[in-house]
Amino acid sequence: MEGKEYGFFRCNRPEAEVREIVPRVGGRGVNSRLELFTIREMARRQLDPELMGITLDAGEQGINYVLEGTCKGALNSDGIEVTTALNRMYQSHLFHPEKKEKFYGNAFYDENGEYVERN
Repeated sequence: MEGKEYGFFRCNRPEAEVREIVPRVGGRGVNSRLELFTIREMARRQLDPELMGITLDAGEQGINYVLEGTCKGALNSDGIEVTTALNRMYQSHLFHPEKKEKFYGNAFYDENGEYVERN
């Protein structure tokens, strides 16, 4: 069993800068992994139709990055890895909360064949 969660977000920083911070914001557990994809990379993957629809919609709304979090021995609904990583990213130098820079992002997980947005 492997839980999986996706975090879609917009960031105006260069891809190399975003990739550099991913290991510091998530993937702390030995059984967990956090990977970053651009929205274009994600759209080229073999995804189920619903996740592909979410990906394409996100791209049309200006979302440019996706975090994919996986955790062995967990259910999809158990995972908070991606949500935690998104929060940590917003607190990092990638965003400027002091300037009230708004964060655009959503996390989704598969629950019984349907993607649910994590609140």
